[in-house]
Amino acid sequence: MLNSNAATDSGADYGPQIATDGGGHWVVVWWSDDDLEGTVGTDDDILVSRSTDNGMSWSAVATLNSNADTDTGTDLRPKVITDEMGNWIAVWVSEENLGGTIGTDRDIFIMRSTDNGVSWDSPATPGVSNHADTEPDEDF
Repeated sequence: MLNSNAATDSGADYGPQIATDGGGHWVVVWWSDDDLEGTVGTDDDILVSRSTDNGMSWSAVATLNSNADTDTGTDLRPKVITDEMGNWIAVWVSEENLGGTIGTDRDIFIMRSTDNGVSWDSPATPGVSNHADTEPDEDF
């Protein structure tokens, strides 16, 4: 199993997306309603695992969205891409309101890693200037 918690998790996993830099680094993202042994809620969150040896081994499952332990919005349909120079971008659809800074309709969220997926910045919604947005951004 790719997800290291497969033998013990109780949540459903959906929509894996995988990318490689062609140099041995691989990143997989997917969404799940598993609570990761009580460390996050049961809302859908984005999970990630990475490999540095061309997929021979994979890191432990972790949440990609750093606010997974406190968010209540559903996170769905992640995608990941790299520039093959250590930079990775993950995008997904979310109903999270980022502490009331945006609406609860579906918006596109983005995160970036500059160290081959070891760490990721905070979730953001590119180009959002206010929280009056009430129209859902459709799935991509």
